[in-house]
Amino acid sequence: MSSVRVNVIANFGGQALSILIGLLAMPIYLRILGIESYGLIGFYLSLQAVFIILDLGLSSTLSRELARYTHSEDDPNIQRDLVRTLEWLYWPIGALIAVLVFAVSGSIASHWLKTVALTPAETANAISLMGLATALQWPFALYQGGFRGIERQVTLNLLSGGAVVLRTLACLLVLVYVSPTLPAFLACQISVAALQTIVSRTLLWRLLPPGNRSPKFSRELLLKVRDFSLGLTGISIVSLLLMQSDKIILSSILPLDEFGYYTVAATVAGALSSTVGPFFYSLYPRYSGLVAAGETSALIDLYHASNQWITVCVASVATVLILYSRDLLLMWTHNPTVAANSSPILSVLVIGTALNGLVHLPYALQLAYGSTRLAFYQNLIAVVLFVPSVWWLAHHYGGVGAAAAWAVLNLGYVLISIPIMHRRLLPGHAGIWYRRDILPPVTAALLVVGIAKLCFPTLPVGLPGILALAGIGATTLIASGLASSSVRSVISNRLLHNRI
Repeated sequence: MSSVRVNVIANFGGQALSILIGLLAMPIYLRILGIESYGLIGFYLSLQAVFIILDLGLSSTLSRELARYTHSEDDPNIQRDLVRTLEWLYWPIGALIAVLVFAVSGSIASHWLKTVALTPAETANAISLMGLATALQWPFALYQGGFRGIERQVTLNLLSGGAVVLRTLACLLVLVYVSPTLPAFLACQISVAALQTIVSRTLLWRLLPPGNRSPKFSRELLLKVRDFSLGLTGISIVSLLLMQSDKIILSSILPLDEFGYYTVAATVAGALSSTVGPFFYSLYPRYSGLVAAGETSALIDLYHASNQWITVCVASVATVLILYSRDLLLMWTHNPTVAANSSPILSVLVIGTALNGLVHLPYALQLAYGSTRLAFYQNLIAVVLFVPSVWWLAHHYGGVGAAAAWAVLNLGYVLISIPIMHRRLLPGHAGIWYRRDILPPVTAALLVVGIAKLCFPTLPVGLPGILALAGIGATTLIASGLASSSVRSVISNRLLHNRI
């Protein structure tokens, strides 16, 4: 089995475990902590995303550079020096995060968030703990990039999956048997974040090629990757505004309990994003290696095949989530109020998230070529249009309005950015991407779920509903896969091999 396929499977396993545990734990968190505290947890997730700006493109740069060195015969000391150099930048940034959050926690609690049951002092204390948890987990992002660059993603997913299991079990045990409070929840987050970062650092250094000297800080290596890293930093800043402005704006407009409903919807929509990550993180290093080796033909074949596979996964999950959002939320939370308030937001969010998922591999191709300018400028233009739109729509239509702005934004990426990108990197392949890679799997998924919705407008709560939803999802996946030429080819080859 090829390393790309192994990495994709490993990433899917890790993501599936994270999603499953998150989905199982969230109703319990809601019941114990309440919707307002869960809204504050949503703010915590946004806070973590905000500080991606301070990554400065270093984690993706490490992934790309280690992938390139892996496909060359350069001195292994260079890889070790690069990791050490970026560590010297990354750890102080983590300390800075903790200090910054502590400094502004009181102002956020008093003037930004609209709490109802929580006092400003309680909220400020929780935000300070969030800053510490974020800071301790911060270096893990760099080591993730390292694991992906050397294509040791099975190890990475075992580590990440173990951390997810430990974090969730620790939080649930503490909430149930020790203290059913938000500070107790955050204390568990802090402990596991520190452990995860320490273990990941130790493992990465053991997996790097052995050198004949101690690794050292290298100004030359830093200057070598500077332009690419700065390009990624620009992309990260504008991408942050695009990905998080809805949550940031809504957290200041809506009462924290209503923001909690949006957080529930965003959590489920995020599960769809998790189906994209395994492909991106497995294929980005491989794209980079093929570009570095000049193997354009192999790159093109892999690019189109991987786009078809990702479309099958995204379309199959998204269509079910869009048309059965209320049924799914009711089965999951067993809370009719949450399901009624979150389901319209979820359906619209999933449309935008699905469209966003389709452009991930074209973006990975841009990074593999070291091209960051197009992504930066297109995102910069999008910010100018998107942020005011979110503000206006959120004021007039609440969470659904913000979700609609997200959907329109990503439709623009699919219709406008994709042709521009292909014209620059793979001339003549935009039409193939639309006609062969995207349209057949999406059409098949829409037809199957549309027919199911006509036949079964609502699903029963409980096991019968879960089985029905699983059956619809499996049928959709099969139909979408059979509509994809690449997936059909793999299936037919497997069947032929088994017959022989």
